[in-house]
Amino acid sequence: MQSLTRALETSRLLLRPPSYCDLSFAQELYARPEMKPGAGERETEPPARIARRFRLEIRHWQDFGFGRYLIERDGNPIGFAGITLNGPVAGLNLSYHLNPDHWGRGLAQEAVAAILDAAEADHGRATVGAVVHPGNHASRRVLHKAGFRFCAAVQLGGCDWLFHRRDGAEDAAVLTAAHPTACAVRTAA
Repeated sequence: MQSLTRALETSRLLLRPPSYCDLSFAQELYARPEMKPGAGERETEPPARIARRFRLEIRHWQDFGFGRYLIERDGNPIGFAGITLNGPVAGLNLSYHLNPDHWGRGLAQEAVAAILDAAEADHGRATVGAVVHPGNHASRRVLHKAGFRFCAAVQLGGCDWLFHRRDGAEDAAVLTAAHPTACAVRTAA
């Protein structure tokens, strides 16, 4: 088993901690309109906000020894994925974002599986949460294949999201306890 604190390798991917040299890729990726929830509903993220968020990603690695990896395929960056403590819900949060040119090839699933396997090897099987836009069916399939289950429809930052957990409680009580004003839990389906 691989450890979360170092680079991870799969048959097609290298996942490594990001460096400041990767900022231009992050700005290019997150500036794409497809990377926004409900693609086309909101403006793309400004470069200064992307840079600020990227600095926080690197800081997370420095503070906790794990975080979101830069995903490379054939030596080229194609996205980010990892587990963090500073996501939209309390506890460990899984997130993944691939360049749309690499969608539909099973790469997100491959990266997620490697990250969850490494996390389990390091810390045992912990509860991990993830949010996904309701219209992102491919991302929902990635979560389902990784053992996540739907818990609740929530609102975060003015957007509708679907909250999923792997090895979690039967409802989203932890979500509402952590974010009583930021999250409006409607109902679990």
